[in-house]
Amino acid sequence: MPKWYLYTKRGQTMGYSQESLEKTVKAVEAGLSVQQAASQFSVPKSTIADRVSGKIALKTTHGLPQNCQ
Repeated sequence: MPKWYLYTKRGQTMGYSQESLEKTVKAVEAGLSVQQAASQFSVPKSTIADRVSGKIALKTTHGLPQNCQ
């Protein structure tokens, strides 16, 4: 068992802003395809599809709320 552990971050954090996500969803609702919107705004296709279908709310945040401590 190693003496020193190197902390590695699991997964990726959001590489896009909330504003770009909202613009992306509006573009898809206006007629742009999910694939085109994903490449144009750099937001994952699954994220766009979940927000457009209503599976996940548009204003959902990641992680615990700030006042949790």
